[in-house]
Amino acid sequence: MKRYIILSLLLSGLASCYKDKGNYTYHPLKQITIDSLVNLKRFYMDSLVINPGVAVDKGTESELDFQWSMFPTTQSMEALPAQPEIISRSKVLRIRLEKAVRQYPYVVILRVTDKATGVSTYRRFELMISSPFASGWLVLSDRNNISDVDIITREDSVISRIYELVNGTAIKGKGTRLRLLGAYSGADELFIQTEDNLLQVRNPEFNLLQDATAMFYTKPDRVSPQYLAINDYGTQRYLVNSGKVFGASTLNNGKYGLPYIGDYEAAPFIAGGSYSAVYDKKNGRFLKIPVLSNSVTMEAFTELKPDPAFDVNNVKGDLMYMEQGPDLSYHFFREAGGNIRLYGLNTYSNDAPGAFTQQVAATELKQATAFAISGTLPLTYFAAGNSLYLYDIGANQARKLYDFPAGSTVPVIRMLKDWNSDDDNSFLAVGVNSGSNGTVYYFKLAGTGELAGNTYKKQFNGFGRIADIIYKNK
Repeated sequence: MKRYIILSLLLSGLASCYKDKGNYTYHPLKQITIDSLVNLKRFYMDSLVINPGVAVDKGTESELDFQWSMFPTTQSMEALPAQPEIISRSKVLRIRLEKAVRQYPYVVILRVTDKATGVSTYRRFELMISSPFASGWLVLSDRNNISDVDIITREDSVISRIYELVNGTAIKGKGTRLRLLGAYSGADELFIQTEDNLLQVRNPEFNLLQDATAMFYTKPDRVSPQYLAINDYGTQRYLVNSGKVFGASTLNNGKYGLPYIGDYEAAPFIAGGSYSAVYDKKNGRFLKIPVLSNSVTMEAFTELKPDPAFDVNNVKGDLMYMEQGPDLSYHFFREAGGNIRLYGLNTYSNDAPGAFTQQVAATELKQATAFAISGTLPLTYFAAGNSLYLYDIGANQARKLYDFPAGSTVPVIRMLKDWNSDDDNSFLAVGVNSGSNGTVYYFKLAGTGELAGNTYKKQFNGFGRIADIIYKNK
């Protein structure tokens, strides 16, 4: 009996298997072909449209799924995303390039999938995103009471109103100064100062990252940024705001804490070196910014050697300008009687910081409106009225180099200090205002410091009333 039951079960199972053969649907594989996609170079904020050539040997495109993804590449230790970012699910890729400008390309991958079988075909290409605002002279100017930044590119083209172009809105408030600070991370940080705000824009894309409201743990009662600087190690960023000094770590774009403690009123300049220093105009002395990140009090220079060139704790006058020269930080002061005195501060020495001083014999410097100090020679370029002068520090003499149009004024002179450039410390950019219109002049310098050819090399018009100029090389 048992034998018949087993045989019956086997026959039943075989019958079931036989009936199941007709329940499967087989989909023939499609042959999907994607035309080659070439490597591309595009500018940040450009529109990118790619309509790939896709062919299928069976069926239609409606039976296919499309997916575009994108990821950055690198040759450094920088952490990259674990998964590519999906940027489109349409056949035609239409995007605006708002990804960060990078030294290395992005990889873009098109995946085409047969919906029925799930089988995919891939095609990839490299996309290098650069910025038209990467390198050149940035010009901060005011047109009809609206401030913005233009750039004179290396190719001598002018792109106007970069901030509004990228951010879709104008700068609020009157722009006063531009600052480019090289941080410990290796990335240069770009800032725009206004009379009552501080804007950080991404470099070189120029989109707004943050303003003063996000830069402080406790926002001061009055935001009035006067000067920005960074220490020699690129680890600490310093800000003079309403006469007080604030510090912030550059690591992870740290915020400013409370101002450094002390009885002082800082002039709007910071000298860099082993010790970053400010001039305390309240008490007529130089003070050091604390070196240790956990220090909170401004420090006097101590352990001074005898017979210094001048006493850093007894310097009276109005600080007109400061910039690092070939050896010292040079400070031009207007004394009570109107005379000009030059001080050379050695910020690499705690015991001998008072290194040099002299009464300036050049009377033209009393009316100076702009300065630039060479980083290789003891020379200072300054403007008085509508004229450009050269002050030889060693000879203690000034001579006129060039006259700009009558009635014009010179708010800013900048020397190119970029060791990657053949024009390092031998090139001047000068901003000149005539009424509400600004002009930028380029001057090439001879080895003696004089103007090559005794005139300007290039001239660029069409700016508003110029407030500041800086050079930026990505």
